Amino acid sequence: MENQDFIQFKRQNVTKWGALSYLINNLEKYLSQFSAHFVYVSAQKLLDYAELDPERYTEADYIDCIQNKQQVLEMIKGAKHKFKGPGGHKMAATIIQKIWKGYKAFSNFK
Repeated sequence: MENQDFIQFKRQNVTKWGALSYLINNLEKYLSQFSAHFVYVSAQKLLDYAELDPERYTEADYIDCIQNKQQVLEMIKGAKHKFKGPGGHKMAATIIQKIWKGYKAFSNFK
């Protein structure tokens, strides 16, 4: 169920809703990798980024939309939270394999 503030925001920005929806969905996907459960998002920043090309959003753009950056950055930068989100086990296995293959290639090069 959507809260009243969100419904009002959606109604006021119906002409930009496609870009806003795309940005919100990608922000949710990005933050779900790190188990960020509670994030305050700036509506004004979302509107500013909705004016830009949606294919050019970066991680820095997503983080710029967040109001409680300090708490969220602690989750993102903290190694213990990195692999707790959906697909975390697969991501961890991929990184372990990448490091191992790099080590083996370097060992053979010596």
